[in-house]
This record gives sequence, structure tokens and C-alpha cells, in this order.
Amino acid sequence: MERVNPERLIRAVAVVFGVDEASLMKRGWGNRPRGAAIYLIKKYAGLDNRAIGAMFGGVNPSTVSKASVRFAAELARDRRLSRLVKHALSNARA
Repeated sequence: MERVNPERLIRAVAVVFGVDEASLMKRGWGNRPRGAAIYLIKKYAGLDNRAIGAMFGGVNPSTVSKASVRFAAELARDRRLSRLVKHALSNARA
């Protein structure tokens, strides 16, 4: 699988979800764009949980793992969200 630059993924998620990149770094429940960014970086950038956590303001590696699993489950249930994430990934690869 081709790796994607994590900064490109962050930019693409921000554009597709209509938020600024800084809002992706804010902690809190229900931040779907942040969840999308963490999920995509974990799956497509090849970074480990510790590196991803550092990118998002020192988040604990286990929190990164749980957030990614939780977001994947949400993707399976929500077609609109799945389309947004696929669009962000496509933009990041372009």
C-alpha cells in the first residue's frame, strides 16, 4: 500500500470537512474531522501511535489506537462519513 504524507492528509481532511487545520488538533468528543485525520494517518501514513499522538498535541498512544478503532466503527455505520473520508484520501493522494 502506498504511504501518504500525514500533512497532506491533515490538509485534505480540513478541506473536505470544511474546518481549519487548527481545529483538528483540538481535543474533545465528537470531533469527527480529528477522528478522520487520526484514522487516515494511522492507516495510510505508516506512522505508529506514538508519532501520531505527538502530531496531535501529545495524545497518549493508546488513545490514538482507541480513537482509530472507534472511528472505523463509525465509518462502517455512516455512508456520508465514509464518502467524506474517501474524498479526503483521494485529495491527499493527488
